[in-house]
This record gives sequence, structure tokens and C-alpha cells, in this order.
Amino acid sequence: DASHELRTPFAILQGELELAQRPGRTREELMTTVTVAAEEVTRLTRIADDLLLLSRGDQGQLRILPVEVSLRDYLDEIISHAEPRLTGHGMTCRIDAPSDLRVRIDSDRIRQVIDNLIDNSLRYCPHGSEVNLRAGAMDQDLWLEVADNGPGFDPTFLPHAFERFRRSDTSRSRDHGGAGLGLAIVSSIVVAHGGTVIAENRPTGGACVRVTLRGAV
Repeated sequence: DASHELRTPFAILQGELELAQRPGRTREELMTTVTVAAEEVTRLTRIADDLLLLSRGDQGQLRILPVEVSLRDYLDEIISHAEPRLTGHGMTCRIDAPSDLRVRIDSDRIRQVIDNLIDNSLRYCPHGSEVNLRAGAMDQDLWLEVADNGPGFDPTFLPHAFERFRRSDTSRSRDHGGAGLGLAIVSSIVVAHGGTVIAENRPTGGACVRVTLRGAV
């Protein structure tokens, strides 16, 4: 599966470099080639980083470094950084979380979880949709939920949602559908925190992924 995912960007990169070697190429044509090649290198790097994270998770070597944060301030910061991506898709994000709750989490890793879930909504929801980021405490556990009002998950995908190289819509190209690693990474990070994650469709429509982190409060 990994080889299959890597084959396309490598082929594109090779093709662009071969074009650059042809005589008579203009400066503009060379700049276009360099731009495309750089995009494919970025894509390859991202896939390699994702696979490394998953491998460390498999071996129980994914380090979790908890720090205490104000939950609402933390979520506000994440969405502030995600604003350009949301705006680019004509979408908004609404946060619903208590302002006085402090939690102990690996802030970098959980940000990666939330970013992946938001990106999933951006990938599949229509222009003008809203993403809902909700969080709260239940006893000593922290729960986080990212939900949207898009088409939801294909019911046949749900039992396999956190498996690697699985896509909710297999008809999508790799350029638009990703490598199918986003939810697998979410699961790996959550499990390393000792938590759980579930994916489901909302009764009113749209997808919902709920994370529970044990003893984070």
C-alpha cells in the first residue's frame, strides 16, 4: 500500500525533471517544472512523516509529552491557524468548549489530531459548510468532537475508518482524497494517550469523530 501511494509522486517528479533536461526550455517553463517538482517533494515528505509516526505508534515509541493548557484558548489558537484553510474552502468553524477548563495533553500531537479531522471535513464538505469543534469534561476524561454537515461517511467505510490507506470515497483521486492516512494517524495519537476514538454519522446528517482522552482533566 505504501509503495502504491509513493509511486505516483515519484513518477511525476521523474517526469518533471526529465522535461527540465530537454534543450530549449524557457525560463518560465523551467520555473513551472521546479514548482511542480517542489510540490511532489512536499507530498513525498508528508507521506514519509506520516508513515514514520504510524510505525512508532505500532512499536509503542510514539512519545507523548503532556503539558497543562487552557482548553478554550488552545482550541481558539488551533482554529485561528486553520482560518486560511477554512476561508479558502468557503467554510467556517464554530467552537463550543468551556472557558475555565484546564487539561493535560500533548498539545502538538492533539493539534495534529484536530487539524487532520478539520482537513477531512474540508476535503468532503461542500462550499459554505460549517465545522463544529466541541469539547468538554466527563469525570476526569476530556472529550473532543469534530462534526460537520457534509455528506457523512459511507456506511461501508465506517468499520474501516481508522485503517491505513482507506478513503471514504475511493473514486476520489489521490490529489483530492489524500493518502488515506489521516484518520489512522488520529487513532495512533489517541491510543498513545491511552484514549479512544470513534467515527459515526450524525442523525441529522454529516460526519462526526469523537475522541476521549483518559485522565486529561
